[in-house]
Amino acid sequence: MENQAFTDWKGKPINKTKHGGAKATYFIHFLVLATNIVYIPNQLNLLNYLHDRMHADIASSSTMVTNFIGATCAFALLGGFLSDSYISRFKTMLIFGPIEFLGLALLALQAHLPSLQPPKCDTVNEWNSCKKMSNLNASILYLSLYTAALGEGCLRSSMASFGGDQFDENDPIESQQKSSFFNWYTFDISLGGSIGLIFIVWIENNKGWDYGFGASALVILFGLVSVASGFSFYRIHRPRGSPLTRLLHVRKKSTIVFFSWSLSTVSQVEETKIIIRMLPIFLSSLSCYICAPLLVIFTVQQGNTMNTKLGKIHISPASLVIIPLTFQIIFLVLYDSLFVPFARKFTGYKTGITQLQRISIGIISMSLGMCVAALVERKRKRVAELNGLIDSSTEVPISVFWLVPQLFFIGVSDVTSFVGLLEFFVEEASMGMKSMGTAIFYCLIGLSSLLGTFVIEVVNKATRNGEEGMGWLDGNNLNKSHLDNFYWLLFVIECMGLINYLYWAKKYGLASLALQAHLPSLQPPKCDTVNEWNSCKKMSNLDASILYLSLYTVALGEGCLRSSMASFGGDQFDENDPIESQQKSSFFNWYTFDISLGGLLGLIFIVWIENNKGWDYGFGVSGLVILFGLVSVASGFSFYRIQRPRGSPLTRLLQVIVAAFKKRKLGLSENTNDLHQLDIKEETFGMEVLSHTSGLEFLDKAAISHGSTRAWSLSTVSQVEETKIIIRMLPIFLSSLSCYLCVPLLLTFTVQQGNTMNTKLGKIHFSPASLMIIPQTFQIIFLVLYDTLFVPFARKFTGYRNGITQLQRISVGFISISFAMCVAALVERKRKRVAELNGLIESSTEVPISVFWLGAQLFFIGISDVTSFVGLLEFFVEEASMGMKSMGTAIFYCLIGLSSLLATFVVEVVNKATRNGEEGMGWLDGNNLNKSHLDNFYWLLSIIGFMGLINYLYWAKKYVYRHNLRIQSLN
Repeated sequence: MENQAFTDWKGKPINKTKHGGAKATYFIHFLVLATNIVYIPNQLNLLNYLHDRMHADIASSSTMVTNFIGATCAFALLGGFLSDSYISRFKTMLIFGPIEFLGLALLALQAHLPSLQPPKCDTVNEWNSCKKMSNLNASILYLSLYTAALGEGCLRSSMASFGGDQFDENDPIESQQKSSFFNWYTFDISLGGSIGLIFIVWIENNKGWDYGFGASALVILFGLVSVASGFSFYRIHRPRGSPLTRLLHVRKKSTIVFFSWSLSTVSQVEETKIIIRMLPIFLSSLSCYICAPLLVIFTVQQGNTMNTKLGKIHISPASLVIIPLTFQIIFLVLYDSLFVPFARKFTGYKTGITQLQRISIGIISMSLGMCVAALVERKRKRVAELNGLIDSSTEVPISVFWLVPQLFFIGVSDVTSFVGLLEFFVEEASMGMKSMGTAIFYCLIGLSSLLGTFVIEVVNKATRNGEEGMGWLDGNNLNKSHLDNFYWLLFVIECMGLINYLYWAKKYGLASLALQAHLPSLQPPKCDTVNEWNSCKKMSNLDASILYLSLYTVALGEGCLRSSMASFGGDQFDENDPIESQQKSSFFNWYTFDISLGGLLGLIFIVWIENNKGWDYGFGVSGLVILFGLVSVASGFSFYRIQRPRGSPLTRLLQVIVAAFKKRKLGLSENTNDLHQLDIKEETFGMEVLSHTSGLEFLDKAAISHGSTRAWSLSTVSQVEETKIIIRMLPIFLSSLSCYLCVPLLLTFTVQQGNTMNTKLGKIHFSPASLMIIPQTFQIIFLVLYDTLFVPFARKFTGYRNGITQLQRISVGFISISFAMCVAALVERKRKRVAELNGLIESSTEVPISVFWLGAQLFFIGISDVTSFVGLLEFFVEEASMGMKSMGTAIFYCLIGLSSLLATFVVEVVNKATRNGEEGMGWLDGNNLNKSHLDNFYWLLSIIGFMGLINYLYWAKKYVYRHNLRIQSLN
């Protein structure tokens, strides 16, 4: 690793003992976990939402889902380009994470408002009578989906490469840690997916889609805050700048669309009065909410000085943020199902208590939290003093779990004041100013954070003794600070703010104590979608527009988040440090673990909320989950190694191709030292110096010093080698594409199969989308076993720090995919046979065969994700040059995305090829899976997968790795 290429968050040279390494990736795990708590369950359960609520048929639903997946991954290219060229990978995540959050929020809004959906109908028995989406509803749906895809894709392209940047390839210890990082990175994906498959799916199926999508949006936000909070630990790669920008004059266009939802006769004057009347509540709440971000940030800093072990387990201080989040999940369910019905009997309010009363409870809880935090900090300092550690940065022998009580009060505050403030500003706004009400709420949250920074600066200046004196919060040693006094000051501010708030809350006359949770004006009229589909009204143009806007806003945010999370995690490790190198490989296992756990929780809880409590509740909860994720990532900003972008890798590739073409008639010298290479100044600037390699000699001509020395006429050997790296990876990319093609199709049609089968286990009803818990759970277990048992065991025999090479690991996954398709074909044949024996071929009634027959094919998909998913991600990131790590991540997600897009193409081609005449039915046409030929389609996919495997093995055998994969000496 060229240390000159990396800086800390202030742009200063990095210190290897402080910046990067495994510790910097802890915060990234939260973001990975958050995005996959959201993305995996909604990706899998979205098909049910599109079919049941938006009235899209099976083929259209599958196409929309696969296109959404493809768009998410395709946008990873944009995120990789931006993070490598102009903005750092760390900034990419912070920019595109909120975009994904916006997309999820729009989805929640559409699910919450009936006017933005087609009229309800019986989609099982009277599908033909169900009205389809209007153009406007469809427009909003697509816009929302692809906005979320943009966010997720851009995040993906940066996370893995950013994690890889934290390791020094030339350091034997960090080099091994980097290899391990990718394993744990994938482990995070699995863990996040598993959590999402449990909770998000549960919310969507039982509380509603609006709650599910809302919760998902909040999870993303929580993850971003977690990443941001580690900023002081990161090695940040600097972009090199792009001359293409000056030549092409790229212009950025920003379009702001305003939607008018006002259906009332309220005048503009009255709307103005509403805003003015809310100002005292806004201002009084601002002083109260200022303490929340400060308490979260300093709690993490306190944890960094304390004993973070629980037995033999090390608990990251940032992980303590899970405590209020977990409490919020539990308390919100209890609040809605127990407290509200109980309080309603005595108060008569539909919400149990008013919004302002609920907010006041949160402010009181925050006051108690500050008081408890002050007492705990005083005890922590007393223990440090008794052990003679005041002037030392050594761990203070007091458990980090002393911080739990203050985090408990934060959880109570968020459940009460956070939700209460949001509900207040939205509900009190007029029909035509609902967005303004939401904007006021988020303005309050944002201003409270800015004021928190201002308070710190004022307190430090006010408490310094002279110019060289130390303020309460100055310095790098928390033991010598006066954080306890600062907490008491915040407690006083909170109490004064509470008194001020109670005064204005008492004076305020509520326009509506508690409005309905659903707004029928923004949805089609309700109807029986099962028995009266033909009479159900479709979405209006406005409804469809909001739906698509919501979906693709979510897709934008989710896509750009994905492009950065993995690479940002990788940035925290030094590839040249043997220890950090192993930790880096381990990070990717945990990254996939987060995805699996997140999907698991989402499929259980988000789907349950959406199906049982309402789509508005489901989307709303999803939005909150994303928000918590972003907060978590941002809370670790002081720990990160942040790589500074170094210019556009695409520009460098184009420059090499153009220069080589200009000099195509020149001859090459036998002495490769004559080729133009980086000079000392350029090396100091931090570019990775790549040595000349044989092969693709026509590109070497770009480095011949002849004539003009401009960037588009003369390239360096390093630029040429970067281009060669991309070209050499192309056969692996293309051959993997045909193998991975089967995965999105199998996942999509597995859910559709489950919708026709017996979904009960005893008295428990399982959502078909929740079956994805099976591969996610297996991934969680197998990733742990793989990293802790298989890798050390195989390393003894192979000498590879990963146990086996990435390409070998990928091949295992592709073999597993082929087995999965064969098993799926056999299971589908049995399902149809049962349907035939029971006379259900022409019926949409449930087929009497357990949905758990699908577990076998999902088992093989789990193996595939543990092997090929991690292997491909690590391969493209590791083989990419230092300045193209995010692009390597983007290429990986582009492969996943293109496989989804090709899957849509395959479905269309198969349907057209198997139709008998213009009115004939193709294998996958129609709305009745019993009459389709899905089993034949699975056999076709198994053949495609097997042929792709043979092609992949041929190119994998010919590929020569750029780095030595053997274990480096610790000396």
